[in-house]
Amino acid sequence: MIKYLEYFLTFVTFAAVNKINTMEYRLSIKDTDYNSPALDWLRCGQKMGWVKVVEQVSSLQLPDIDLRMQKIFHELEAKKIIKHKYDYAWIMQLIDEKKIEEVAPFKTVPSFRSYLLQLGIEVAGVSTLSQYYNTVTGDYPNWEFTDTDNRGERLRRINVAGKFYAAYLNDVNRGFSEDLSE
Repeated sequence: MIKYLEYFLTFVTFAAVNKINTMEYRLSIKDTDYNSPALDWLRCGQKMGWVKVVEQVSSLQLPDIDLRMQKIFHELEAKKIIKHKYDYAWIMQLIDEKKIEEVAPFKTVPSFRSYLLQLGIEVAGVSTLSQYYNTVTGDYPNWEFTDTDNRGERLRRINVAGKFYAAYLNDVNRGFSEDLSE
């Protein structure tokens, strides 16, 4: 489960003499990201009183398919199959070829990246993902890559997609057999 903290931000500005303007925003931050240096301003704002915590959401329940995808991504990272943050480009390519039936193809790289971020996956930026995604030609598993002639790198990239696909099918079959045993 991904835990989020909801913040209600009130910014006070002085537009003219003796006139105070306030702007209010609502912000959701994953609890794991709260201590990142990029959010020093938020912690400081809480201490100063211009940022208030409105509610703390205990968890965000993701749909079953998203929880399964999240689990698979974490397993592949732990096994060092996904070595680079741009390796998700090969998985997007596989999904877009409609090899994963439960997941609709992503129309754009930003939408896929946004999906991964929602799952708590650290991924390369949009331009890097796009750069690698656009190097793929052909259909899986016979992909070719326009940015490398290195046979080992070509096989590594295809294997990233293949290991993801195998993990996905294994998870689907495991879930199917668990449903039968109930």
